[in-house]
Amino acid sequence: PMVGYQSVEKTDWQNPLIKHLVLSYQSAQARKNAPDFVNIVKARPETWNATQGGLRNLQRILGAKNIPMVVAVLPMFSQFDLVPYPYAGLCEMIDTFCREQGMACVDLKGPFLGRSDFDLWVHPTDQHPTPEGHRLLADGIFDFLKQKGWVPPTK
Repeated sequence: PMVGYQSVEKTDWQNPLIKHLVLSYQSAQARKNAPDFVNIVKARPETWNATQGGLRNLQRILGAKNIPMVVAVLPMFSQFDLVPYPYAGLCEMIDTFCREQGMACVDLKGPFLGRSDFDLWVHPTDQHPTPEGHRLLADGIFDFLKQKGWVPPTK
């Protein structure tokens, strides 16, 4: 059990007042405490370095079989309404790395920017995307693949 944490039951979430209070509190806390994520990664680059190594290895394996590789950058499902988007720097880091390595990369945050992140969560305590969020991600990937000519024409 987490000290100082009181669970909000799913049935409570249906109450508009509770929903409003929880979302308002979470939003205010996130905005007040938004760290500089790029500097955090630069200060402790071990995980990012390992990720880059893994992507290079995957690129080598797929390239040997003439299979195109696409890195899909999924957004963090929070603070879409902030300008600038707090995670934009991380998305740019990934895009720059991919470009330098000759990897295809699609940044999927576009359709989410300016929207209420809470409306795209499956539950107030679970920021995974709703079916609509998944549809937007899938549409972004499909459109990218189609633009690259990697989607066979439909009959």
